[in-house]
Parts: sequence; structure tokens; C-alpha cells
Amino acid sequence: MFKKIITTTVFISVFFLVEATYVYAGSLTPPGAPTNTMYTLTDIFNLSTGATTTLGSGAIPSTPVSVTASFKTLTEVYDAIVTQIGSLSNAKIARGITAFGFTGTLFGDTNASKVLSTAIYPGTIPVKIADNAVTGGTVSGTSILLTPPTGYYDGIATVSTTSDVFISSNIKSGVDIFGVTGSYTSLDTSDATAAISDILLSKTAYVNGSKITG
Repeated sequence: MFKKIITTTVFISVFFLVEATYVYAGSLTPPGAPTNTMYTLTDIFNLSTGATTTLGSGAIPSTPVSVTASFKTLTEVYDAIVTQIGSLSNAKIARGITAFGFTGTLFGDTNASKVLSTAIYPGTIPVKIADNAVTGGTVSGTSILLTPPTGYYDGIATVSTTSDVFISSNIKSGVDIFGVTGSYTSLDTSDATAAISDILLSKTAYVNGSKITG
């Protein structure tokens, strides 16, 4: 009898212990339809072709009747990326940019003095427009050599120098110099026959292009 009471007491204690640890789970009904919140392996694979997507823009497919492969595998993604990286080289990447283990050398020297001031990565070479005064000039035979200021010239910008005596009246009539036609005229004395003895004392005259004094 005593043994039966102990057994019954233990059973009742275990029952109340189990009953006390029971937790109510709440409603199992989902709050709404599931949404796509991650990129898929196919999304990542498509990056190798330049195609991008928006996170969460894909639709979650319904459960198929039978399971078939519908996404790219990690191997396919890896191989696609390796293929694209294989087409790269230092010469195809801008100098100063490092990507996928390549250090760019495109666009040549990064010395600012060798890059145009209007470049994407600007240097210090000025881009010349309109007209620019020369910094110097020399004569070589029948040529005038002008030294332009440092800069890039696109074939439209010009350089020039100015002289107040470079006018038509200072150029012999009929002679064209750099587009300016001369208007200066002088008396031709090449056929004159007078001699010094023919001219009064201290008087001057031009004979055969030369000035003589009597």
C-alpha cells in the first residue's frame, strides 16, 4: 500500500512538471506571402556578362511537381568569373587602378606634366584655344620660326607675334609678304648718268640707286 502511494505521488509530480513546461506556440499562419530578399547564384553568374539585377526583384517560384536544376551551380559561377578575368591585363586597366590582381598601365605615364588639364584624371598640360602670343622667334633664311607657349593645340588654336612696322607702306609695291601687299613706291634712278663733278658743292643727289654729294 505504501509503495503504491509513492508511485502515484511520483507520477502526479512528473505530470505537473510536464504540464508546467508546456509553451503556447501562437498562430502558425504566415503573416504574408514570402518575398525574395537575396541574390541567387544565377544573378551572380549573370554579372560575368555585365547583366545586373535589383536585390529582391525576383519572384519566388511555386513548388514544382518534380525537382529539376533551375539555378547556376557554384562551379558555373566560378568558371564564368575566371573566363572574364582571363581576358584582363595590366594594359586594359587605367594606370593607378588595381583589380583582380592586375595593376593598370593604360593611358601611359601618370606624370601630371604629360597629361592634358582637361583629362578625366587631369594633368598640367594646358589646352590652348583661340590665339596665343609666341614666346620667341628667329629668322632662318626666308622663314620666321615662332616658338609657341607650352600646351596642346587642336589644329584650330593659333600662335602669333606682332610688329608695328609690318604694314603695307613699308613693303615694296607689288610684293606680298605673309598676305600683306606692299604699297611703297620709290623713284628708279638706275638710268641716271650724273657724276659728282656735275653736282654743286655740298649738294646731294641719287644716281643709280646711290646717294652722292657734289
